[in-house]
Amino acid sequence: LVALAVLPALMRDIQRWVVAPAPSEDARWGIIDSSGEYVRPVYFSGANGDGFAPNGLAAAKDAKTHLWGYVWKGGTWAIEPRFSQEEYFSSVGLAAVQGTGAQWGKWGYIDESGAWAIEPQYDTPGVFHDDGRASVFIGDDMLWIDEGGNVVDGPSDGDEKPRADRDEATGLDGIRNPDGTWLVEPSFSQLRSRGYSDLLVAYPAEEPKSCGIVNRSGEWLLPPIYEDIVIPADGDEAVAVMDADSGLWGYVRWDGTWAIEPRFADATRMGPDGYALAEAVPR
Repeated sequence: LVALAVLPALMRDIQRWVVAPAPSEDARWGIIDSSGEYVRPVYFSGANGDGFAPNGLAAAKDAKTHLWGYVWKGGTWAIEPRFSQEEYFSSVGLAAVQGTGAQWGKWGYIDESGAWAIEPQYDTPGVFHDDGRASVFIGDDMLWIDEGGNVVDGPSDGDEKPRADRDEATGLDGIRNPDGTWLVEPSFSQLRSRGYSDLLVAYPAEEPKSCGIVNRSGEWLLPPIYEDIVIPADGDEAVAVMDADSGLWGYVRWDGTWAIEPRFADATRMGPDGYALAEAVPR
């Protein structure tokens, strides 16, 4: 009886691995594991650089329709491709997507089943914070909404993290406290961050074409020797980087050694589960 009870769930797990989208000539992206080997042949024509979210879903572009959907690590569609643009799933289980047809141009939020949690109505979406709030724009007006799409108060200074900001006087980026003071004085030509991470991609002022990783205290965790980097999250064991010599993407450990030698045309973040999407170099 116990075996019969778990059979439906087991069959769903098997299906995730054995039923994959049909390949096409435009497909160059596939799913890799922590060794850098493809666990599925290439099936997709694009991938969101943030890779797999904590819920196990990654945004990928269908090579035939050129629409976006979400895939499992085994390569099957969890949410069929039907969106013109997308964002990764936040920690609250919602993803910002832009519909097609009458919904084109407006952003809404879907849940993990692909159903609309908040109907398309925004011109610019934000990613939901862990506290269940997201900033969105309707025209030039910024609003804070909750997971039901209700307008709410934004976070107070005590809730916000230090953030990357541009110093108008010097034209350089630093890290500013919520109260407006500098935590890290402006000394970078550019800083890039993402809502899921306390780490930032940093370009030093003296070497504006090379980048590394700093934390929110401005300490270098990876030296600025790479041509490009996908922003990692705390806990990621390897970081997707573009090698400055070859122009190819691979993955480095935090000690600077290669976990996966650079051999991809492009790559997404690889989370602690060890899966990512990578683009094969054209033959």
